[in-house]
Amino acid sequence: MTEPLGAVLAILVLYPFLTPDVLAAITAIVAGIMVFICFDELIPIANRYGGEHLTNPGIIAGFLVMMIGLGLMEGL
Repeated sequence: MTEPLGAVLAILVLYPFLTPDVLAAITAIVAGIMVFICFDELIPIANRYGGEHLTNPGIIAGFLVMMIGLGLMEGL
């Protein structure tokens, strides 16, 4: 319940300030935080328990899939 409630409160408080540029900046910041958490916490844990021979190619494949998907979505 906390996430939907927080989203509603954020919309009510921040709605007058939300422009496409602000929304794009916020999205970029959140994406950066998610990438940092992935590199700082998830990858070392995966290397420790699963082995880097599976983890690192999986990371590269994930980046490639996202880049291809974003490239395809630009054409729409």
